[in-house]
Amino acid sequence: MSQSVGIKDVARAAGVSVGTVSNVINRPDTVATETRARVQSAIDRLGYVRSESARQLRAGRSRIMGLLVLDMGNPFFVDVARGAERAARDAGLGVMVCNSAQSASEEADYLSLFAEQRVRGVLVTPADAKRTVDIKPGFDLAGMIGNGKLATGDPAHVPVGRYAQQALTKLGIWDALAPKIARTDNVRAALLLVERGEAPFGIVYATDAHADKSVRIVDTFPQDPSPPIVYPAARLAGSRSTAAKPLLDYLMSPSAKAVWEKYGFRGAR
Repeated sequence: MSQSVGIKDVARAAGVSVGTVSNVINRPDTVATETRARVQSAIDRLGYVRSESARQLRAGRSRIMGLLVLDMGNPFFVDVARGAERAARDAGLGVMVCNSAQSASEEADYLSLFAEQRVRGVLVTPADAKRTVDIKPGFDLAGMIGNGKLATGDPAHVPVGRYAQQALTKLGIWDALAPKIARTDNVRAALLLVERGEAPFGIVYATDAHADKSVRIVDTFPQDPSPPIVYPAARLAGSRSTAAKPLLDYLMSPSAKAVWEKYGFRGAR
C-alpha cells in the first residue's frame, strides 16, 4: 500500500510553508492568487486529501450533524432526512443518519456515538412518547390536547370521522372537541399528522394503528359508545365465479378467524 500524502508533502512540492497550504484549504481568500494556484496544483498532482479526523481533533468538533430518526422505513422520516441533508449541505456540513427502530436503548446508544464523534448538533425524533389516555364518559380529552389538534377523518364525508363523532358524542365530549378536529381525507393522513407530531392524538381504525409502527395505541374505545364497524361481503346473485363460494367459506372458517384477529378485526360472522 502506498504511503498517504500529507500536508508537508504538498508544502514541499509547492515551495511554500505548511501554514500557507492550510490557509489555501481553510481560508483561500487570505492567500495570493498565484500562490493559491500553485498550492492547488500540488494538491491535485499529489492527490492530497486532508484528514477530517485530524482537523476535527484540533477543532474539538466536526462538520457532521447527527440525525436520529424513529423509523427509516417511514416515508415521512425519509423526507426529514432529505431536508436535513439539504440544509446541512448549504451550511457546509454532512449528515450522519441513525435509525432507532423505535427502541429507547438504541436511541441512547446512538446519542452516545454522536457525542464520541463530536457532531456539530443532533436532530432527534422521539422513540417513546409517554402519553396515556383512559377513554370513559366525560374524560377531558380537550384538556389533554390543549392548543393542539385531534387528527381523524372529516366527519362530513370520511367514515372514520363519522364513527369518531358518534363515539365522542355518546361520551359527552364532542362539543368541546369539534373545534380541535384536524379533518383529514383518510385514515392514512390522520396517522401521518400524529407521526409528524402535528397532532398529539388521533382517532383511527385499530387495524390501521396496529399496522403503523410509528404510532402507539394509548387506548381503545369501548364497544358500547362506538357503533360496530361492519364490512359486508356477499356473493352476487348473477355471479358465475367458482371461487366466490370457497372464498366466503374460508372467510367464515376458524383458520381465517385467527388471521382476522391478528390484524385487529373481530372476524367474519
